[in-house]
Amino acid sequence: MARGPATRVVGLCSLYSAVDWFLPPTPEQRISLRAFVLGIAGLLCWHAPLACQSNTHVDSLIHRVELGDAAARKQLAAMARPMIIDAAQHSLSPADANRLAQIALTLAAPLGGPEDTLTAREAEWRRSAVRALRSALADSSDVWAVLQLEAIMPYPYLWQSASKELQQLRALTQRIPSLPVGLTEARMHLELEVGSLDSAARVLVELQAAHAQTARLDHLVAELDLARGDTAHGLRAYYAGAGAIADTGGLRDYTWDIFWIAEASELAEWRALPMSPGTHEEWLRAFWTRRDLDDGRDSGARLVEQFRRWRLALAQYRWDLDGSLAEGIPDDGIPIYRMPITDPTHNPIARWHASSRVLDDRGSLVMRHGDPIRLPSSTHLGGLDAQNLAWQTLGGRLVVGFGRPSQSERFGMVARNFPAGNPMVTCQFDARMCEVAIPLASIALRDAKSRIIAEDYYRQREAAEHSDGNAVTFRDSLGAIVQAFGVAHGGTLVVLAIPAAKLSAGDSVAATAGLFRAHLRVMVGDSAAGKIVAVLDTTRSWRSTGPVTRDAWLTAYTVIPTPPGDWSVTVTVGDTAHTLGTGRRFSRVPSPAFDGSTLALSDPIVGREGGGLVWHHDGTAIPLNPTNAWRTTESVIVNYSIDGMIAGHAYETQFELWPLKGKPKAPGFTVGFTSAATQTTTAVQREFSPRNLTPGEYRLVVRVRDSVTGAEVSRDRLLAILK
Repeated sequence: MARGPATRVVGLCSLYSAVDWFLPPTPEQRISLRAFVLGIAGLLCWHAPLACQSNTHVDSLIHRVELGDAAARKQLAAMARPMIIDAAQHSLSPADANRLAQIALTLAAPLGGPEDTLTAREAEWRRSAVRALRSALADSSDVWAVLQLEAIMPYPYLWQSASKELQQLRALTQRIPSLPVGLTEARMHLELEVGSLDSAARVLVELQAAHAQTARLDHLVAELDLARGDTAHGLRAYYAGAGAIADTGGLRDYTWDIFWIAEASELAEWRALPMSPGTHEEWLRAFWTRRDLDDGRDSGARLVEQFRRWRLALAQYRWDLDGSLAEGIPDDGIPIYRMPITDPTHNPIARWHASSRVLDDRGSLVMRHGDPIRLPSSTHLGGLDAQNLAWQTLGGRLVVGFGRPSQSERFGMVARNFPAGNPMVTCQFDARMCEVAIPLASIALRDAKSRIIAEDYYRQREAAEHSDGNAVTFRDSLGAIVQAFGVAHGGTLVVLAIPAAKLSAGDSVAATAGLFRAHLRVMVGDSAAGKIVAVLDTTRSWRSTGPVTRDAWLTAYTVIPTPPGDWSVTVTVGDTAHTLGTGRRFSRVPSPAFDGSTLALSDPIVGREGGGLVWHHDGTAIPLNPTNAWRTTESVIVNYSIDGMIAGHAYETQFELWPLKGKPKAPGFTVGFTSAATQTTTAVQREFSPRNLTPGEYRLVVRVRDSVTGAEVSRDRLLAILK
């Protein structure tokens, strides 16, 4: 850049500043003199704009802008714009870039956070500031520039691509051994993100020597240990750090851990916790245990999995791929994409930007459901990259299509309400798409089919984005039927029915010898409190002495001792090769204490004669029905206990069967009877015939009412009626 005009510019800028000290002949002459000097300076600043930075007048303007002087802001902006144009055309020295960054940051203030929407003015100055700060990093000892960039986009956001940002921090470390702790922490996060575990370990030593905050340091220890596979030590460090949280700084990393899967109520509860020792540790233990219980996994499994998912998502599904958001570049692509979506159910686009500015929508669902299954999709859809992913959950497979919001690859992908790509390609995994792809006689019919498909994919996307899990999944369903009943005074009764043909397919060698084996895992606990009270992990065996028909069922029951309470129960049953399996989650299985103080009803256990299983409990033979289905010619046998009865009072009992299909206003079947109580607790076995019912699924409701006091209790079960 020419330096000759620079000297003259500095002098003229100084002269401009000095005008304020002249004794004014008249106000008009003062204005004319200022305009003349500023005009000459502006012409020369067009060729050497950064030379004007060094004068005291610019410093004065910066100070006045910081104090809220609107006129000073206008003057500084007019002076800065030619500087920015020149900076785009010439390579700036680090010192000049640093100065320009200072001016642009002043004009950009107050800077919004990484998730904030910027106005056009904010984006203009922020972009200039970030670009100048990056240029300033040609001086690898410019700590101030890195601190500003890290303040604008603190990790896990990026102000450059992860590899470039790490390169800058490494270079800075070589020049400045004692960096601010925050920058060293950011460097360690980046070392972990790119997979440099040995380098991360060396940075950890630096942080320990620098006495970094305990909560954040322990979290980094946990990240490193879990990345290395040292689960036990990693979990200890994680909870030790959680117990040491004393301020919002220590809270930050732990908030990111739960952010991706926590419900809104959970996040609100977390943010409202007091900064007292152990409070956050206790809350997190309950949070992660609740997930382990729902997943049917050992305690700690979900937390370890979430750290693995985080590493995967950062590596493959970052939203901002090059630090563009640091410059304030809008993340919703072309401005027309800001149009409102009035009917998301039937619009193929769910949104125009990712739900997070750290991970794109694919990464967000990886955090919720784990590794995706890649499904066919065409490479481009109207110029947009497209991808279809699926996740296998306990509730079935969820398929979501994704596309980029613009043709630029600087950003990741957003979720859609429709499979992405050419329908002739996507119909490889959804045959309905072939019907949409082939020209039909009626366009209206094709549109109607597309609408039905869109509604289905809308529901799948909504389900995927509002659920999470790490349940044991299998290549295919075992087709097992699982039931769970609460037992009075404590205990959970689990009843199984497994198709023999499917189980033999997963263990053909054993089945040939007439031996059938299944792996059974049951977890019982309080999901709300995050407490596990019982775990059963076993292998069940059946041996056949003769041929087994294709429609034969292998049946079994087991009782898991538990204390009284309303428990969540997760059951997983599969073949020993872990290829075929079935999982069920029961949200509320009651095991009442029966203390005689109030009217209480146990969980009704439904069975049938000839069901193949009988449970002998408290001297009573209780028939079971492992398939949970009855023909209209078979009687439904109901067993339950009532507690808190008053001798002499009459108790009215009613059985109701409500069809699940439709919106019935009355039960499809009702039968009732009345009996007088002779003792506090009574075991009851009753039966009824479903012969007049239409085949289908029903909800059985058992109601018991004290005809004297009016107290009433009820329990319900689901069952199926066959022809």
